[in-house]
Amino acid sequence: MEKVLDRYIRDAFLIERPIHATQHAYCKGRSTETALLSLVDKVEKALEDKEIALSAFLDIEGAFDNTPIRTLVGGLANKQADHTTIRWVEAMLSNRNVKIELNSFSVEVLTTRGCPQGGVLSPLLWTLAVDNLLHKMANLHFDVQGYADDLVVTVRGACQDTLSHRMQRALNTIEKWCIENELTVNADKTVIIPFTRKRKIDNLKPPKLNNISIPFSEEVKYLGVTLDKKMTWNSYLTRK
Repeated sequence: MEKVLDRYIRDAFLIERPIHATQHAYCKGRSTETALLSLVDKVEKALEDKEIALSAFLDIEGAFDNTPIRTLVGGLANKQADHTTIRWVEAMLSNRNVKIELNSFSVEVLTTRGCPQGGVLSPLLWTLAVDNLLHKMANLHFDVQGYADDLVVTVRGACQDTLSHRMQRALNTIEKWCIENELTVNADKTVIIPFTRKRKIDNLKPPKLNNISIPFSEEVKYLGVTLDKKMTWNSYLTRK
């Protein structure tokens, strides 16, 4: 039934109101390769223009497990899915028991959030939920791309003060969306890299996330590929 519903949602609603073009997961014609190409193209264009591409790599913590049911169902409503479909999905998500057994003890609880692990509809439901954030960021003229629960925010330019200010605004917007939807961005796993060949970036200030200052990194592993701040590919090739 989930397979039937997945096909129905994609054919009946997502053709007229498609998932945002910057979401590269669970969408036909998009993949880890398109996500990497999109990011690398932006960074290399900035380097060619002698600009700085400041990129923040974010992970929404426990997205599939912790997202409230109202947010998952809201993603369907935003695509104007019919009432029956929304009710079916809401009932499927709400009427689930989780049972844990340890030796002679067992605990069983009714789930109040999240998607079923390994569920056929689970990837699509999360994609529809985070689609709202991608559209919101695009409307604010922020360059954000998603791959499932991973987000990359990129701001580029020559003025370091402006880049710092815009990146902080972008992170504040994402943090606010997460709070509204009872989610969090893991600050410890967040990596921020100023892709540049400039020697001095003294005026570039590390942004804050959850009131924690995020120091700049020299490299990041994104979708299995290591990217260094000068985009030389040396770190990736050395590891391989």
